[in-house]
Amino acid sequence: MAQHWPQHWIGLADRTTALFHTGGLTASTPERPGPADLLARGTLMLETGVPCHSRPQMLLSYHHLHPWERGLALHALPDGSVVLVVTQGGSVVHSVLHHGLTGQGHTLCVSYVWDAPARTGHLSVKSLDTGRMYLQPVANPLPLSLGDLQAIFQHPSAADMDRQVAFAALSDSIQPIGPMPSLAPDVPILTEQGYRPIRQIRSGDLVRTSAGDLVPVLANLRHSLPARGSFRPIRLRAPYFGLQRDITVAPSQRLCVSGSDVEFLFGSPAVQLPARHLVNGVSAWYVDCPPVVTWHQLLLSQAQAVLAAGAPMQSLYLGRMRRKPDQIAASLLAGMDRTRLPEHARPPFPVLRAIEAATLLQHRAA
Repeated sequence: MAQHWPQHWIGLADRTTALFHTGGLTASTPERPGPADLLARGTLMLETGVPCHSRPQMLLSYHHLHPWERGLALHALPDGSVVLVVTQGGSVVHSVLHHGLTGQGHTLCVSYVWDAPARTGHLSVKSLDTGRMYLQPVANPLPLSLGDLQAIFQHPSAADMDRQVAFAALSDSIQPIGPMPSLAPDVPILTEQGYRPIRQIRSGDLVRTSAGDLVPVLANLRHSLPARGSFRPIRLRAPYFGLQRDITVAPSQRLCVSGSDVEFLFGSPAVQLPARHLVNGVSAWYVDCPPVVTWHQLLLSQAQAVLAAGAPMQSLYLGRMRRKPDQIAASLLAGMDRTRLPEHARPPFPVLRAIEAATLLQHRAA
């Protein structure tokens, strides 16, 4: 069975979107929660670039004084830190997470998870370029006002959001962090019995790798995420990339590409291409979709590439995550026996940057 965390995304905001509904983003009946209505547990997530100047950067800020003082602020510091400040009346929660990523070129996913009844929470940062995770526990987090959260997400003028923030999203549940699935449910994967939609693949099923081997599936991970930023669906068009049919993937999904031109340009028999670097409006483009999308991905023992509609696609990569019990507990892998999780070696082939991917695509189009 595909593993699936319960989730309810209730807020989504970017430069063109302002959505909030406690019944979920696809609900239509308007609601007006007041400041006394509290969200005892939840997740606030945003994607942002790293500050390119020497001053602190206010990623998101909200402050209100009536009927009592309430505030929420996320700052990015030039030294590679993220600061969280939550205010409720006379109570203040303050947390600092140092990730060390400085300079332009980095895109971060910042998540604040709180569970006030359990008196636990955490602040996390994930580099969308390298996949590295950073986690800082937050003790005794405060519940947040639903009325304030509605103001942040439905009325952009009520809060300050930096222009580098691609989007902000809100969930009424504790959302996992770490490696995320990146293939649409209908993507066909080559198995021992032929092609099957990834949503139908179970633990123990045998799938065919790009090297021709049959390997067992350890888990089929499934999760629903806001359709923005690094989760905004991309349509890959056949016959490009060796595809036999069009498929939909997340921007982070890596394609494995080989050939004499690859070896000539990069000195390697194969390379990995993140799908976000392939978008050109012809062979790959962003697609319109509902505000929340569901993704799948397969966990294999050695993170081999599987065949998705004929094209080699990287399976879920964990690296040495099994050595970090705090990250496992906060991830989609929570509940799985950590001693049985695989430890993946570094990818054998380089992952191309945007300019390198453009060079390869131009060379193949010539």
